[in-house]
Amino acid sequence: MSLSRTNAQSPTEPVLSDAAMNGYLASFDQKAGAWPAFVSTAFPRFHDFYAQAGVGPSYGYLDDQGGNTLRETLSRAMTNASAIIQIATWNDFGEGTVIEPTVVGSEPTTEYGYTDLGIIQDFRRQYLDASFPYHTNDLSLAFRLYNLRKEYGNTSAVVSAELDRIFANIISGNLTAANLQLTGIESNAPVIYNLSLNGAQLQFTVGGYLSSSGIQIETTSDLSSAAWQTNSTLAVNTNQIVFSTIMSPQDASTFLRIRNNGP
Repeated sequence: MSLSRTNAQSPTEPVLSDAAMNGYLASFDQKAGAWPAFVSTAFPRFHDFYAQAGVGPSYGYLDDQGGNTLRETLSRAMTNASAIIQIATWNDFGEGTVIEPTVVGSEPTTEYGYTDLGIIQDFRRQYLDASFPYHTNDLSLAFRLYNLRKEYGNTSAVVSAELDRIFANIISGNLTAANLQLTGIESNAPVIYNLSLNGAQLQFTVGGYLSSSGIQIETTSDLSSAAWQTNSTLAVNTNQIVFSTIMSPQDASTFLRIRNNGP
């Protein structure tokens, strides 16, 4: 693959060409082939600020090229005989090699969002685990959880307990539930998740944003009417709420909803 790398931000900085980068990587692979083991490195870009900071001359500039620099270097690392692959780096903003999610902005301070982590996910699926289920949308769950931790702090024990449960669901891979819970807190609304039907027993977990005044489980047999009836009134505390009820096949169609009793 041939990439065009230019430094539109600072024409005075040296620019690493395709030939130079590929020559360096090819030379490394040739030398490393004689070693008992070696580590290959993949990187997304390079753009240091040493000259701007007055600490020394710039080492040069390597363009991101819409993620193709990381794809190219990671592909080489995945297909040579290296024992370990280093991805440089998580948060080295000083050299611009950061793969940590960054805020998407506009020129002249272009940032990269979840692009780099999404590429790494794709390569894991391609080379290591075809069943790897996660994508870039899943990565935003951690950021949403972080923002809610900042917003609520220690102001609500109920919300803090729900955020702890969201963290547990993310870690365990239950991202569907975590997404619903986060959406509920973000929209100040209760949500239903982990729905199951075992014979005639319907069971689900209530989460999201729950009022300290409690919640109501309401039912109706006709969605076109306003005839919702309260099935249960549940107190809210830091414990997880699991609701269950018997749904007889002989009963008329029954619809359920939940709502907060207060703010």
